[in-house]
Amino acid sequence: SRSGATGETIFNFAVTNRVDGDKFSEGFIDPATLPPGQYILRVFAADFFGNTTQKDISVSLGQ
Repeated sequence: SRSGATGETIFNFAVTNRVDGDKFSEGFIDPATLPPGQYILRVFAADFFGNTTQKDISVSLGQ
């Protein structure tokens, strides 16, 4: 960590922002508005100190 922290740090967040190219908006994902199928939720995170990470989460929406 660039902040000098050592050890494992765990944060829990409610994801409420959307980034699509250079467009940003606030809101929540409502799975009921999406058709059934396989989706990938791609999460990016960054902090003030320049730490960054990303993760893809597979989501299956059924009928």
